[in-house]
Formats: sequence, C-alpha cells, structure tokens
Amino acid sequence: MKICGIISEFDPFHNGHSYLIDSVRAKKGADAVVCVMSGDFTQRGAPAIADKFTRAEAAVRGGADLVLELPFCYAVNGAGEFAKGGIRILKGLGCIDALAFGSESGDAQALMSAARLLAEESASFSEELKKGLSRGLPYPESYALAAQAFGIGLYGGSSPNDVLACEYLKQCVLQGFEPEVLCVRREGAAHGSGDAERASACRGKDVTISCGGSKGSNSEIVKGRSIVSASAIRKTISEAEGPDEALRAIASFIPEESLDALQKGKLWDSACGDRLFSLLRHELMRRSSAELANILEAGEGIESRLKKSLQSANDTDSLILGTKTKRYTYVRISRMLMQLLAGMTKDRYAVIDGEKTAYARVLAFSDTGAAVLRTASDSADIPIYTNLNKKRPERESEKLSLDTDVLASDIYSNLTGKKIYDGSDLTCNPIIVRI
Repeated sequence: MKICGIISEFDPFHNGHSYLIDSVRAKKGADAVVCVMSGDFTQRGAPAIADKFTRAEAAVRGGADLVLELPFCYAVNGAGEFAKGGIRILKGLGCIDALAFGSESGDAQALMSAARLLAEESASFSEELKKGLSRGLPYPESYALAAQAFGIGLYGGSSPNDVLACEYLKQCVLQGFEPEVLCVRREGAAHGSGDAERASACRGKDVTISCGGSKGSNSEIVKGRSIVSASAIRKTISEAEGPDEALRAIASFIPEESLDALQKGKLWDSACGDRLFSLLRHELMRRSSAELANILEAGEGIESRLKKSLQSANDTDSLILGTKTKRYTYVRISRMLMQLLAGMTKDRYAVIDGEKTAYARVLAFSDTGAAVLRTASDSADIPIYTNLNKKRPERESEKLSLDTDVLASDIYSNLTGKKIYDGSDLTCNPIIVRI
C-alpha cells in the first residue's frame, strides 16, 4: 500500500483540498492519504470555523482516508514549529511513502534545494529573518528576503504556501525523513484572500491548477469546481445571517459530502467571538505581567502592551490591533492569546519539544484509513491514540501535550456554547466514515 501524507488545517475543507488529494492519487498512485490536521485552534491564532471532529469527518468524506490531530503546541505556533510537529508525526508513523502540499511556484526541485540550504544555515538564517521582521514586514516577505540573502529565490509575501513548503522540506532534511514529494501549484484565489468579492467572482468557474515538478507542467482544468481560499470561505460564513445562509453561500466551494458533515456541526459565529473576548479579558486581568511574559510567543514587553490595550478594547480584534507592533504581527499576538488560554508556556513547550514529542491522535478514518492504522500499529515508533481513557501517555512530555489538547477542546466547546462533555477528548471517539 502506497501512503501519502498531507499536513493541513482544513478550515474548512474545500474544493482545493479535494483537488490536492485527487492529485495525490492520480499523479503518485497513492492508495491512501493520511492528513495531519490542526485541532480546534489554528496556526493563524484563531479558533477553527468548526470543531476538529467535524472538520476531520468533512475531510474523510471529501477524499482523505485518515485524519490525525496536530497537537495544539505545534498547531498554534510559528510556521517552523507547525511544520516540525507535522513531519514528526508523519515520519513517526513509519509507513508514509510520499508528502504532498500546495505551492505557488509548483517547483518541487527548487523548494527542496532551498530547504536543504536553509537547514544548513539555520542560525544565520534566523538572524536574517529577524531583520525583516524588525522592519515590520510580514513573515512570508521577511522569510523570502532572508532566503535571498543566501541566494535562494522565493516568492515573497504573496507566496505563503511556498514558505510553508520550504519549512516542511527543511524538517524532512533535519529529521532524516525522505518521502517522495508531490508539489501542487495553486492558482486562482490566493491563499489568505479573505475578499468575499473574489469568492463570488470565482463562483461556478473552472480554475486552472498545475501539478508536477516544475512550474506550469501537467496543467489541467478542474471541471465543475469553484476553488477559493479558506479565508474567503470563512469571511463568507462570518457575513452570512445564520448558519443556513452560510452553508448555502459556501456550497459551491465545498464538496457536497463535506458540506453534509459541516451541517451537523456548530459553525463559529459572532456569539462565539463574544465569548472568546470575555474569556480573554478575564485571563488578561487575572494574570500578572510575569505570567504573561512566560507565554510561548511572548517577549520584548508585549505583555505590558496587552495590559494597556485591554483597557480600551471592546472585542478581540481591537485588543490585538491596540497591541501589535512592527515586531509583533497581528497573527503572532493572536497565537499568543490562544496559547494563554491553553496554558502553553515557554517552560511547557521546552519540555515537549526537547523530547521531540509526537503521537498520532486519531480523529476520523475510512475503511482504507483503518487499514493504514493496522499497518502503522506495526511500523510506528510513536504512540497511536484512539481512546484517551484506555491508553494514557507514558512520557511526561506526551502527557503535557495531550493535556493541553484536551483543555483546548474543552475551551472550544465552551466558546461555541456546547456542553464540555459533548466535545471532550475524553468522551469523543474517532469518527468512522463508511463510503
């Protein structure tokens, strides 16, 4: 069985994700697709549009075979740590043959060459990266400029997928993981585009996407699929009047089977946002500056700015805008706030990362996914968790990470107005999808 891995967020799962999975099967002959997906909170520092079990089911109904959770400590973190956690899990399964991802360039060879150089120059590269960030440039653009200092051509602020792809491949180099690589070029709506007009303009149109080792190769038309960015879909949902209208508005962008899964879940809305701000305000008021300074991505006195911004903020957005600086971007502050809620401190992460913690927490699977789990049960050198009540972690670092995942899910249930019991990791079993 040939098994391909994808590191993802699926926030929400849409036609572009479906195309990526179809490409894995068509271009690489994959028999199974394993996705490592962010849990209830995402890399951009925000709660997901739907809970992790709902999104995992949507992914399996849309073509994935097995969805595993990327632990909170990696999922709500910078691009490098996000990639590190995902690759640790895929490598740890011991049965992944290929790695697939989206890319603006579609040039797998160039990205791998860049990744090797960046892996070799990690300390010096970090210093170059800080130069761009200190000038107030976005992370992808700062990353591209740092790469250019080493003679590596990336696509700058307009290509966050290439930046993340480099991080995936760099982690493959650093961790000694050598999967076959499938790089699928993105076109049409850009990643990160939250423009609802762009989404409307793409409705019902075919979108060209290239798949292969070099830019422009093997171009083909995605018949009958409207492909827009996840952020555009989230924006469309946020502007809809109620969940029914939201689902109707995004129906063209999401596979029908996946849409059915989303209908059963609770979509994030303004009431959830109000609860989030109330919880954040409480945490910021009760925490000392020293405690805030120990949050994973805190530093350089940002805790004082948060305390000051809180005095006049009336929602989470105004809190972040009143805190951000050239050095501390909106997304980084967002992540820091989510880390605050989940208790992800510098000390805790040092233990987790120091022991190279990784485990496979199963969220959803198909019959083929069940076969992958049977294979992984023999090949994996990381724990596989399907029921946290029946199997508990042996290492302290795994316990710290899993406890954070459980807490994060309970917080998400609280924010979405759900009983904690109904969404708890200690009561929810993986979703089995019969197709």
